[in-house]
Amino acid sequence: MEKSPWGVSRAARELLPATPILIAAAAAADRLLRMPVPCERCGGEKTPRRPDGYLLCKPCANAARRVLRSQKTRPSETPDAAYDRWLRRAYGITLIHYNKMLALQGGVCALCQRPERVVSGKKGRAKRHGHLHVDHDHKSGVVRGLLCHGCNTALGHFQDDPDLLEWAARYLRTHGSESAWQRKGKVSA
Repeated sequence: MEKSPWGVSRAARELLPATPILIAAAAAADRLLRMPVPCERCGGEKTPRRPDGYLLCKPCANAARRVLRSQKTRPSETPDAAYDRWLRRAYGITLIHYNKMLALQGGVCALCQRPERVVSGKKGRAKRHGHLHVDHDHKSGVVRGLLCHGCNTALGHFQDDPDLLEWAARYLRTHGSESAWQRKGKVSA
């Protein structure tokens, strides 16, 4: 950002009429914003780079961030309580509703009729937790059912469009594991 000899940025000069009083006032305000201010917590000096509203020095801001982060993780909360809280926030259902839906579906995916399985990721850690995913209409937010990871991902890739799914099914029926032109003997596998 180009500065003038008066300490006012080029953009500020373009906005202000070119009067010496306004230029001096803008330069004074610019210097005032760069002056050190005391930290609200420890009283140490904090030099603001910009008027961001934060009135804590870096060590105090880091300590406050650590406290907030520890409050968000809720280490004493059980996994079921955390999942219940997440279901309420994301879909408006409780863990009791989820378990009832799971029982009505027989513990399996509503599409492929297979249970969700835990797949191991890198270094033997679990990649998925074994929960079936809550399928919902993205426009209305209405919960439709519980799906395994594969079916939920597939519906997402097909953008919840029934016509697109029908075309895909028609394509797979026409071009199965052995396509029609391979069966006619045109190409040897």
